[in-house]
Amino acid sequence: MVDLSPFFLNPRDFLKSNLLVMDTSPTGVCGSQTPVLGNFTIDTDNRYDNVKRKSKHFWKSGYDIAALKVSWKNQSGNQTVPAIWLPYEANQIRTASLPSDVPFMFTAPMSGCTFAMSTFKNGSARVAHVNFQTDDGHIDTAKMNTNTSGFRKTIGRDAYRTKVRGKPAAPERHAGLLMTVIGVNDRKKGWKFYGQQYEMDMVAGTLEYIELKYLN
Repeated sequence: MVDLSPFFLNPRDFLKSNLLVMDTSPTGVCGSQTPVLGNFTIDTDNRYDNVKRKSKHFWKSGYDIAALKVSWKNQSGNQTVPAIWLPYEANQIRTASLPSDVPFMFTAPMSGCTFAMSTFKNGSARVAHVNFQTDDGHIDTAKMNTNTSGFRKTIGRDAYRTKVRGKPAAPERHAGLLMTVIGVNDRKKGWKFYGQQYEMDMVAGTLEYIELKYLN
């Protein structure tokens, strides 16, 4: 059982050394297509072991970290995390209003979508998970931009799908580059959003945590 007290006390530090992987199984994902406040479990993801956090210095080796699976449970309990679920749906924009009295926000894994956000002086925020594709299956950048024009900041696929630490990634790596987005309500500073960029080797079934991005 994972000790979640560090996540509540200092979420940013917890996210530096623990990679959160959203549960996309039928029993682990929230099926609601509208934002909903519920409860999640965060526990060891037994699908992956020997997970490495990549060093930003090329001369240093990576180091071991924990991969933790985030699953929707709805019911509350001692080992649950209350959070708003920001839905995802193909060829749609899904938005959520985040009040100042909810501690966390989770959404589906980012694998080409855009995350958009606006924060306000009263401590609330508005967020969106956006996915539009052209008829031939490519990202519809124009439609994505149109639908997120009212937000103060957007994080598109190029920020995590085609680049690693700001440098272009080889095209063959793009499919494996993903990002987990977590919203954290800092009672003094308002909503803060973090992106955990990681690389998944589909064949070997391995994960490498690349970096924690500060999205706002």
